[in-house]
Amino acid sequence: TINDLQDEVALEKSLLAEAESHFSQSETEGHGLQISLEKMNSRLQEKNEELIQLREKCYALENNCDSSERESSFIKHNLNKVKLKLEDSTTKTVEWREKYDNLEGIYNSSIQEMRQEQNSLRDALQAAIDQGISRVNEMEMMQSE
Repeated sequence: TINDLQDEVALEKSLLAEAESHFSQSETEGHGLQISLEKMNSRLQEKNEELIQLREKCYALENNCDSSERESSFIKHNLNKVKLKLEDSTTKTVEWREKYDNLEGIYNSSIQEMRQEQNSLRDALQAAIDQGISRVNEMEMMQSE
């Protein structure tokens, strides 16, 4: 019947209006969700950029550490070389000091021997002079007699 059909059409219109209302509400909620998703995506991109910058800083720090470690190793190597040269120089200084002391001892002994010989020669010369003077005096006395 027409009334039944009209009731059915009214019911369908009501259902259609309700569906349109739900669709409109869902569309509004969907738009809100899309805005929220866009904001979250923007924040994620910012955080990703921060992470990239932090990673670059970490790489730079790691490179600096590697460089500092190499420099430290190089400095340590050079310090060890200087230490070895210093030890060698100290050893040579001690050796040269011993040689100098030996030579100084030989020099002092030689000077002492030369002085003793000089004194002996002086004494012998003085004795010869005294003996010569004594002979001259004797000869003069013999001539005067």
